[in-house]
Amino acid sequence: MPMSDLELQPRRLPAPLPIWQATTSVKGWSRTARTVATQGGRLVSMWAAHRPGAEHPHVANAAYALSEGLLWLALPLGPAHPMFPDLSADFPCAGRLQRAMADLSGVHAQGSTDHRP
Repeated sequence: MPMSDLELQPRRLPAPLPIWQATTSVKGWSRTARTVATQGGRLVSMWAAHRPGAEHPHVANAAYALSEGLLWLALPLGPAHPMFPDLSADFPCAGRLQRAMADLSGVHAQGSTDHRP
């Protein structure tokens, strides 16, 4: 899957493997997941980061395996209700990762119906 299909402007990270990183909006987060899934890419992992004192103190992250390498996508979240769009419709395995994000950092998948710990 070509990186150009994702409508992102990722930057290549200095690493021994091809890794690109991009920051996106809520719409870009969902659009990227849908495009990656449709074109045969894989969700590798999801995690949340907390940056005390930053304008966006919470960040949802996803890593995708593409034919060109790994894409690390970051979604800055608001401080009041740190939520991001649910990815489980495109990647069923995302449900477990999203529950772990909620348990470990209080960042929740908006629209998710699976609230088990």
